Amino acid sequence: MRSGNKFDVLYGRRPVQLFLEKSPRRPARLWIDRRLSRDVADKFSRLARGRSAAITPVDPGQLDRLTNHAVHQGVALEADPLRLRNVSDLFGLLSKSKIQNPKSKIAWLALDEVTDPQNFGAICRTAECFGLAGVLFETKTAPPLGGAAYKASAGALDFLPLFPVSSLHETLKTLKSKSVAIAGLDARAPAPLSRLSLGPAVVFVLGSEGRGIRPQIRSICDGLFCIPMRGRVGSLNVSAAAAAVCFHFDGGTMTGCTAIKT
Repeated sequence: MRSGNKFDVLYGRRPVQLFLEKSPRRPARLWIDRRLSRDVADKFSRLARGRSAAITPVDPGQLDRLTNHAVHQGVALEADPLRLRNVSDLFGLLSKSKIQNPKSKIAWLALDEVTDPQNFGAICRTAECFGLAGVLFETKTAPPLGGAAYKASAGALDFLPLFPVSSLHETLKTLKSKSVAIAGLDARAPAPLSRLSLGPAVVFVLGSEGRGIRPQIRSICDGLFCIPMRGRVGSLNVSAAAAAVCFHFDGGTMTGCTAIKT
């Protein structure tokens, strides 16, 4: 399953370098500021030629227009669209995990109306680093998964299974019927995350920073948990909260997370 655009436009020296070095996707064209130093231009041109990508030197204004005036640092890349997974693949991953290792633990993140691409990308970076099995999100409320999200993910969007769904509520209900625990993160919940003990398969649900988890999603959660804090601010950015959740699953009371990759 591919995202709808013909090409994704990525930008910034580090994201473009990561893509050219590691991404399984095909790079189509490297756009490079003709004013860049020879060393920088030669490095990116060499990487692009190694991936059989076309190379086009351009003026800065053209790069500005191509990237919608993002901070591109003189390089942009057109690449094949991101590969997205079908929800049926998610159910297959669950069955595969149970068959291969009945004692393994598997977890996903579900993002309920997390619409900021930087937050989305940062969450995916954390989830991939800790070996979670993927991220679920509703198609109609998802941010664009292009340059900003890719940059924030440090390339993790290419390696973490991403599951767009038409209804997060219905998908979570189906997972719950398959004995997957649904754990919601809520700053007002009385139970701390350390009390979580919900079995070998779990979906952690994180809501938007403004509204949190929607009531209809809260209603199907098996439990609501908070991340205890001692400081005066009293709240975490959603991507920071996701990091705490992933660390808890991997290194806290629920150890031995197995990454399932296809």
